[in-house]
Amino acid sequence: MNLTSPRPLFDSDLFGWAQQVQTPLEIIRETHLIQEGTPGEHLLILVAGSGRVETRNAERQTVVLAELKPGQIVGEMSLLEDRPTVASVIAHPGSRWLVIPFTELNDATSISPPLAASLYEQLSFKLMRQLQDQTLLVHRWPHSSVEPLRKVLVVFASLNDLDVQWLAANGERRSFAPGEQLITEGDLVDKLHILLDGDAEVFNSQENAEDLIGSSRPGEILGEMNLLTENHHAAASIRARTTMLTLCLPISSLQQRLRMDVSFKSRWFKALATLLSHRNRDQLNVHGMAGGANQHEELSLSSLDQLSQAGRRFDWLCHQVAVL
Repeated sequence: MNLTSPRPLFDSDLFGWAQQVQTPLEIIRETHLIQEGTPGEHLLILVAGSGRVETRNAERQTVVLAELKPGQIVGEMSLLEDRPTVASVIAHPGSRWLVIPFTELNDATSISPPLAASLYEQLSFKLMRQLQDQTLLVHRWPHSSVEPLRKVLVVFASLNDLDVQWLAANGERRSFAPGEQLITEGDLVDKLHILLDGDAEVFNSQENAEDLIGSSRPGEILGEMNLLTENHHAAASIRARTTMLTLCLPISSLQQRLRMDVSFKSRWFKALATLLSHRNRDQLNVHGMAGGANQHEELSLSSLDQLSQAGRRFDWLCHQVAVL
């Protein structure tokens, strides 16, 4: 199972910034830079040499998730979700790493929207490729009492009130009956859907049969991975499992806004990267791995405050769409 992309994940501007603020760490002997199940504190970029990412399965056996090459980044899931690490990162002897504290990275992105937009867009592409490597989209069943709330509101925690107002003004209300299909595998996708009410199911067609591979709940985005691909063709089909209400947004309108407003771009891609990070975490759980990251996890006061604001934005959007 390979959870990383073979290509460098930072563009030149981001990598240049990282090199300016940090001196590479030289590794003499094999070293754990990140320990599974511990609070994440650093973003790591492999500058030279090699490393690996590993976790434990349900039988407590070590599973190597990825062999790392120069230019690759790890640690981003804890950065995005503010949750324990899902895997351990081991640096091999002779490797060199940029070790960037989350606090320093958050400070920099908070005052530089272009840096934030570049970072979160790159992380979105990385996390999308991780999911594609699995040939399996994640089914997002809850794994703890707080899990459904986190996932439903993750997008609205990253956007601000003006962003949500823009979505309401530029989207179109769509209703779907149970069994009605809104995205068909292989078709060109030119719209995204924000699920406001009801449940959707995701499936692939396999030799005249269907393989149910996921589901979505209110607050999630449907078809968002097509925004990250060049041809915008759907990798899976999505249909309504129940009566469903969505806010339908043309991809062309969203792309225009992303080009014109770098601050919005930074918030949108942060929301998308965080959503994809949740799906990657779920994917490990589905395979019986990353159990250490789910032990003794609690919501912080800051997380509760973000969820409260996100819930308010989502409720406002639902009300606006209901009266359209």
